[in-house]
Amino acid sequence: MGLYEFVSDKYVNLFFSHNFGSLLFKRPKFKPQFVIFTNAGIGSLENRVQHSHLGFKTMEKGFYESGLLINNVVRVNYYNIVYLGLGGGAFMRYGAYAETKVEKNVVYKLSLVLTF
Repeated sequence: MGLYEFVSDKYVNLFFSHNFGSLLFKRPKFKPQFVIFTNAGIGSLENRVQHSHLGFKTMEKGFYESGLLINNVVRVNYYNIVYLGLGGGAFMRYGAYAETKVEKNVVYKLSLVLTF
């Protein structure tokens, strides 16, 4: 979702994530963790006329996105205090507010994980 893409004065958002942990590999510098995400939101705007000069959408049809992150692809011990893990993944928008081109619906993310 883009910044200021949707405007609502009443809304509900739900965020779900599940970390599967290190199921496949367990090495000191390589301990990937697979995390799935699903995010949903719905909203409305009561006084649209007051905002007619702005280009915006409301989430009345529901906004949905899901994604997969792989954390700790690179894992480094920092002075025996904390582990720094780098990873990445992708999220995809779907539903009523999805773009017509698939590549506009996909967003790539980097992740930084601190483990004490």
